[in-house]
Amino acid sequence: MKSKISLKQLQALKAVTRLGSFTLAAKDLSVSQPTVSNLVVSLEQQYQCRLLDRSGTTVTPTPLLNTIRTATRST
Repeated sequence: MKSKISLKQLQALKAVTRLGSFTLAAKDLSVSQPTVSNLVVSLEQQYQCRLLDRSGTTVTPTPLLNTIRTATRST
């Protein structure tokens, strides 16, 4: 059985997605950048999927995350 998603993991994922940066998300959440990175990576490992595409300094949601976001908005 998979662990439950924590509120902190969701907050970190949402902030990174909204701001497009782990560093900016960390500042927004008043935590360190490694903390944000660890929260997102642990979520991805927990569910064995990639939620963010990381390319250099650019961070964008994967198609999977976009699908999840669309599905959760419509409920």
